[in-house]
Amino acid sequence: MKDIFSILKSGKNIVTINLDNMTKDEYLMLSSLQGIVAQDEARIVIITDNYQAYVDYLVATGEYTSKEYKSVWDIVSEFKSAVFEAGYVLFDSTRGGDINSSMVVSGVERFLAVPVSCEEKAIKLNFVKKFDFADIEGNETQRKRKIFELYKDRLNKGALIHQPLFMPQLRDFAVALKLFCFYTDEHNAEDVEFRNEIFKWADDNIPVMGWTDDEIKFVAECSEFGKFVIPMDWSSNTSFLAGVRIDKKLKQKTKPNKIKAEKGKHYLAICVSDGDNIQWCSRNFATTSTFGQRLRGKRDYKVSWTFPPYMARLGAVVTDYTFDLANEFDSFIAGVSGAGYINSTTYPIERLDAFTNLTSQLMTESDMTAVVLLDNLKHVKFDGKFIAEERLRHYAKQKNISGGVWEIDPDRYESGKGEIFWSEGKPFLSVRLSLWHPSNQTGQITKEWLDGYIDAINNFEADPTSASGYTVLNIHPWTVEMEHVEYIVSKLKKHVEIVSVDEIVEIAKQNIRLPLKR
Repeated sequence: MKDIFSILKSGKNIVTINLDNMTKDEYLMLSSLQGIVAQDEARIVIITDNYQAYVDYLVATGEYTSKEYKSVWDIVSEFKSAVFEAGYVLFDSTRGGDINSSMVVSGVERFLAVPVSCEEKAIKLNFVKKFDFADIEGNETQRKRKIFELYKDRLNKGALIHQPLFMPQLRDFAVALKLFCFYTDEHNAEDVEFRNEIFKWADDNIPVMGWTDDEIKFVAECSEFGKFVIPMDWSSNTSFLAGVRIDKKLKQKTKPNKIKAEKGKHYLAICVSDGDNIQWCSRNFATTSTFGQRLRGKRDYKVSWTFPPYMARLGAVVTDYTFDLANEFDSFIAGVSGAGYINSTTYPIERLDAFTNLTSQLMTESDMTAVVLLDNLKHVKFDGKFIAEERLRHYAKQKNISGGVWEIDPDRYESGKGEIFWSEGKPFLSVRLSLWHPSNQTGQITKEWLDGYIDAINNFEADPTSASGYTVLNIHPWTVEMEHVEYIVSKLKKHVEIVSVDEIVEIAKQNIRLPLKR
């Protein structure tokens, strides 16, 4: 697949403004300007969450400078020349579909997308109205269809933006790359039919970036059309981050040790899930999330973090920054299911090679060797038989993929019950235990609940020649905090050895004798 993001380039003179210094409508307008400017050289960064850290990280190299603005309108005035003929497209921000569609017009025409509430100030800066969504008739699906028909021959087919209606984030990226930006109401048959037309129009094996209100259904349908999901509806400044070039290879601080398996040992890999999430890894991964908690807590035991390999192209500075914060006990593995979130067992088989080839490339760029897959048990096993072997082989035949972890639903990733699935002599260990509280609230976690996991792990078989001698313990970052993990680690018996996912894959590969195929 052609890397369409490589055309973006970030300028060295960064302009920043704090999110607190603008209204939501001004944010939408500034997102449009971000994208228009980024078509030449991305420079505008909206400061929220942890994005200031990446600006500081770049400035510290001596190659970048940063200038802070207090007013959106000062930035609009400075970058007015980037807007074609100082034109603007007017839209009503209370109509969610028109927010997305206005960004399509903005990207193709290089007109500033201006909400009605901002029009008066735009006119005072001598902007001229070129397009008015009040002139577009029909229901929401019909209106966005009209915009698509008008511009489809001038749009980039190499990615799609599927952005929830009233969120201001991510659209700068749609404008920068001239991507079709829309949203689907899963309960509206006309809307779904239109979405399927878009999927057929777009290139094969491309990312659908943003999110949905029905994860299971949306990911399944994207997979069926040969598209993969990149969850990033809360992502800001992607037009800038994707343009930053890191003049060195991304390198993790830790490498898997060559551990010689010992009799009487049970090998445990602690794996933090949900690292397919670009927005989580760029917004607050290093601050308030489990990884941020890890940085402030005990760091003397091994943890493997799922992390999006596509970040190497959508924000290499974020990957570099995160790897730099990690220590020798932290390792990073490719989040589900490689290049993006798919159901590998329902992805069109004829396109799976292209997807796993891309996954392999991104993992190499991200210094990763193990991958996490996510699927439903009914697609993995039937009547006790492994039915996804051919699918798994597409991953396993990639030379730089050593094996990995399989999170299997519907039982909060535990449905595989620790079974190891083999392909090309490489092990993919299904999650045996998932630290995922059923209340989905960290405040509901009790000592008794944690003790149940401790007892289970301490009593698992200690035999490295058997699959039962290995456990992948999944940590669900939305319902568990690192203090809970630290408590479990503190209570493990001496025969339980904590290793990284890369290491547990290698130990299993070297010590479990596979049955001969007949």
